[in-house]
Amino acid sequence: MKQIKEEIELHMRSLSDLYFSSKPMREYAHLFIAEKLKEPMVFGALTVWHYRLFGGMGDEIQRVAAGIELLILSSDILDDLQDQDAPAKPWMQIPEPEAMNVVMGLLLIGQQAIIHGAAEADIRLQASELVQEKLLCSLNGQMTDIRNEMQDIEHYVEMTKEKSASLFVMSCGLGALYARGRRHPAVEEYAEYMGLSAQLSNDCKDLFNWGEKNDFTARKRTLPMLYLLDSVEGPDLWVKDYIEKGTFPAEMEINESLFKDLCERYGVVLYSQVQIQVYFYEFMERFAAVPETAGKKEEFLREFAVRVE
Repeated sequence: MKQIKEEIELHMRSLSDLYFSSKPMREYAHLFIAEKLKEPMVFGALTVWHYRLFGGMGDEIQRVAAGIELLILSSDILDDLQDQDAPAKPWMQIPEPEAMNVVMGLLLIGQQAIIHGAAEADIRLQASELVQEKLLCSLNGQMTDIRNEMQDIEHYVEMTKEKSASLFVMSCGLGALYARGRRHPAVEEYAEYMGLSAQLSNDCKDLFNWGEKNDFTARKRTLPMLYLLDSVEGPDLWVKDYIEKGTFPAEMEINESLFKDLCERYGVVLYSQVQIQVYFYEFMERFAAVPETAGKKEEFLREFAVRVE
């Protein structure tokens, strides 16, 4: 994974230098890429891993993986600009119009790198269709998330499929596509369940992140929060007023201790972990059904630190 990350990093920087003729654009791009590199290059690595799994041998897949990571970076930046909840990020510390301009540039560069990852026109067309399909799906999910109008867990799961799981489908699907010359529906199917499990796991981790991105104080309707809303009763009904209207009893101080007590009494963490397990096992069942993955389960789980928590 370390070597793949280093190779992806080189391509991300070279792509930004190639396509950004504006010096400020290049400088911002390098700054943003450096911030992105503090995280694992999971999506690009998924693309490379699936390319190798299905017999792909060329090195051009590294450039495609870099394109994927640039798309993910542009999505992350757009998310932060919309939510205004990550002031420490470098893209939040420059004028918003300039940040948006770089976002659009990274989005276009990423697509250029992906589409030009194959010489065959047919594969390029399929790759373009897959990327456009999943990016549009993610944007639709993002709009639902921005509006924060999910009324129940089923609605939230559908939003998560669109916003987050679609990016896993795009990454895994592209690797299989470039190796096989055609899309692989079974890979795209298990990738969706992997993405659902991963996002719900993040929701659970973020539950007690009592910092600038706390979901409770931000009144975000994630799966754990929706379960809590559906469960509270009696003297705890103030939670609904808080999430829906932003109001709570004057004599009450909302703090981490109070919230943890609520979650413990209503079994929020246990419920969330069960849901993560459900989607994780759906993912593993479909993963195991693909002939090419035979004997690859432990390698995959180890490489991508995929686990039930």
